[in-house]
Amino acid sequence: MFQLVSAEIKDFRVLRDVSIDFSIDPKKPVTIIRAENGFGKTTFLNAFQWLIGGDRAVGSGHAPYRFSPLDWRIDNPEKPKCTTSVEVIVKITDSEYLDHEKIYRVIRTRSETVSKKNEVSNNKDEHLIVFERTKEGDKEIPNPEQWVQTRMLPTEELDTFYVDGDFAESFIYDPNQTAGERSEKITQAIRSLLGMTILENAQTHLDGVRKTQQKKAADSGGDELEKLVDEYEERSAIVKELQEEIAELQQKKQDAEKNEEIYNNKRIALLKSGAKDRKPLAKKLESRQKAYKALPDLRKARQKALCNSFSSTELAKELISARLEKISTQLVKLEADGTIPDTLPEVIRDRLAKGSCICGASAKKGTPVFKTLNEALGEAEYGEEQVQILTHLHNQIKSWQYNFIEADKRESSLMTERFAALMETDSQEKTLSQEISEIEFQIKDIPDTDIEQVEQEYQLSKSTRQQISTDLSEKKRKLGGHEAVAEKLNKEISSYSAKTKKAKEAMANVITAGDLLHVVNETLEDLQTEVISEVSDMMNKIFLEIIFGKEDKSNADEQDRLIVGSRIQTNDNQKYEIVVLGADGATLDIAQAVNGASRRALTLSFILALTLVSSKVAPLLIDTPLGMSAGHVRERMANAAIRYSSQLVLLITSSELFGVTELLEDSAGKHYTLTNTSYYPGDLKNKPKQTIKGIETLVCNCSPSEFCKTCELTKAAK
Repeated sequence: MFQLVSAEIKDFRVLRDVSIDFSIDPKKPVTIIRAENGFGKTTFLNAFQWLIGGDRAVGSGHAPYRFSPLDWRIDNPEKPKCTTSVEVIVKITDSEYLDHEKIYRVIRTRSETVSKKNEVSNNKDEHLIVFERTKEGDKEIPNPEQWVQTRMLPTEELDTFYVDGDFAESFIYDPNQTAGERSEKITQAIRSLLGMTILENAQTHLDGVRKTQQKKAADSGGDELEKLVDEYEERSAIVKELQEEIAELQQKKQDAEKNEEIYNNKRIALLKSGAKDRKPLAKKLESRQKAYKALPDLRKARQKALCNSFSSTELAKELISARLEKISTQLVKLEADGTIPDTLPEVIRDRLAKGSCICGASAKKGTPVFKTLNEALGEAEYGEEQVQILTHLHNQIKSWQYNFIEADKRESSLMTERFAALMETDSQEKTLSQEISEIEFQIKDIPDTDIEQVEQEYQLSKSTRQQISTDLSEKKRKLGGHEAVAEKLNKEISSYSAKTKKAKEAMANVITAGDLLHVVNETLEDLQTEVISEVSDMMNKIFLEIIFGKEDKSNADEQDRLIVGSRIQTNDNQKYEIVVLGADGATLDIAQAVNGASRRALTLSFILALTLVSSKVAPLLIDTPLGMSAGHVRERMANAAIRYSSQLVLLITSSELFGVTELLEDSAGKHYTLTNTSYYPGDLKNKPKQTIKGIETLVCNCSPSEFCKTCELTKAAK
């Protein structure tokens, strides 16, 4: 994780000499930078974008971005060269060892030459340097561009963490972008933060290594090995194709399941809002569906309990108890007649050690008694090992004595109960399925056009999901068969390669690359399905919290709402897109049906959800975060940004602060106000105190509720 500690910006457009300290207090993680439109907010954001990504990260791309102040020659008539610099102090903490912190100084510079006609030329001398602060002094870090991309932010994530609120809606809607361009932007953000690109590069690399090493092994092993490798490669290609098809079907299945749920909720809402006799039907359907959905978890719990019985040592003891009782009876007799335990060898050894017999005669070495005792010891030791085994067995059986008085507490009885419970789950599933089908038949007979239409949509989404599930099962079956053949071929290759040293070494590399590739493939598949679903659910949760105040609205309420949720789904080009869901279960036209505040809220929800699920801990800079919002929505947007961010920098106007000033001040550890001197006397009440003739942005420490002589506005501007 990394945090911004401070920043110094020099001669970056209107930011002639600006210094800011950021809040790194976890209890007050917000830094507020208040500035009116035109006072330098977006330029401040651009400075950070440039620091991370260089020239390519700023500007529209249609025209060169000017870095030098527009009036540079006013204060520097004899100095055409203007050097722009952004210097930031960052703290980087090890994600596993939070006490391992390091401080770095990151500086990016470049220069432009400004002619007397105010024409600008790029001197192409952009330079990035990074220093680590140590006890011995600053230590320069090699490969600074790579360091910034890996330790701070990759350029692909700039739009996610450094957000221009007025343009951030392009994730959701931008009239100047095609749907494909928006989808590409969303996909790029998701892939970067979830590490998909890195994994896919690793996938390609490992697959290449595996093929190269297999070819090497084949070349070293002769024609037969080469033939096996070719067969394995053909089979592997089929496996890869099936894996891709399965990943696509899994995503489609998730989308189909969500559609089915939407239409089911709509169906229940219509039943509840209809005639009185329909409400019990809706309630019964809800309860049966809830019980049916709980069955998989119940089945898993009961299967686990049954497995515990099979692995129980108590069950093993119970199963062999009858034989153990017979053995125990014989061992008790041996103990009673003194056969076990046999103490004679120890007694003889004791007398030999003491040098005297129990009768008082000397048993020292060389005496007749010594000879007699030694002979007796030899005979006793002959059976000692067998006696020891019997003695140990007797003691063990006694410690295993099983209580058969309470038969219902026997492990075998518990196992029978657990097996019956597991079978009962199957019976419950069958019963619930029949009851749900009967209810659905009753719904089909209701003479209501709205219900009939929704019922048709529900049945269509249900059949779609069922067909996808069937196709998915068939693909998985085929995949299993091809994987088994590939595994068999791989073993034959390994066995054949072991005959030659070079082939053996190459196959060892093949196996290693294959194992790593398997891990990468599984991780990538998990990201493309479960993790994307997690991001989608979190985005929807935050979105609903912002626009409605809480997530769990009733279905009846949803019927009266235009918007009921949002989700991330894949389009026909296998790219990700964000859609807004309406009360009828269909996706809404964002341009026509979703207002600016909701689009802004959805954008913020997507960014926060993506950063949360990816566990990427980095500062979030937002320019104009609460624009187009008001009232409770504005307050909830501010709350969400604070609650779900590790470090938050808000570049905000006075109008956006209306209604949330106290909330933001309570969460802010640092606050500043930017003032553009060119707005005197129009918007500024007092003439700014400047050390230069040109236009600049001044910084004061005024909070959102304060004004000083530097930043105070005229009544008209307020």
